[in-house]
Amino acid sequence: MHQNIYSYGCSHTFGTTHDGKVVPYVSYLANLLDIPNIFNHGQNSAGNEYNRKKLINHYLNDEIKKNSLIVFQLTQYHRKSYQLIYNNDTQLSNTTKLDGRVGFVDGILHILQGMFNRNDSDYDEDLIKFSNIYHERLSGEKYIMYDDIFSTYSVLNLISSKIKNVNFLLISWPEISSDFNKYLPNDLSNIWEWSLKNKLTEHDSKNNGDYHLSSDGHKKLAEKIYTFLQK
Repeated sequence: MHQNIYSYGCSHTFGTTHDGKVVPYVSYLANLLDIPNIFNHGQNSAGNEYNRKKLINHYLNDEIKKNSLIVFQLTQYHRKSYQLIYNNDTQLSNTTKLDGRVGFVDGILHILQGMFNRNDSDYDEDLIKFSNIYHERLSGEKYIMYDDIFSTYSVLNLISSKIKNVNFLLISWPEISSDFNKYLPNDLSNIWEWSLKNKLTEHDSKNNGDYHLSSDGHKKLAEKIYTFLQK
């Protein structure tokens, strides 16, 4: 029996909505599996690289205990980590402070163009150019998907082999190439599409443009994962 559940992912695992926060699927899953201790490390805008490093850090610091289940939710594959220095970080509300500097959390760079304009104090022409080059020239979808999925699976597999009775489940919010089906369950490899088809987003109930899971969506996802684990 598992005593702990550790989860890693973006806002979909954290439980974010435009109106605040809902009980995340991890909490419902822990209840279904009768797991008493929940460590939800989901973070808004966080990408796979960022979460993978977080998981590795927790492992190296002996924060992953025996008799545990690790759920790692893969997010959009173009999100990458950068550390940038800003004089004013007031508009970068999703950043973290590292060594006195602003740590650029995954996922922010890809929306810089929409966040900032030339009248904003944090507008950075060089960053906009870099973002455009990255997405147009340096982000072949299949390559970065392989890099994220294989690297994450390898880390999870290593941790599982080193700590007694640690199991893991790798799931993906976006669709993945069929080439990588051996690394994660097909039923849990495109949660985004599943949530839309089943009308389980905030937008479906509130018509507010928020495609995060609704409260009912989190419950249904927990049940979906639970059903898979019982096979």
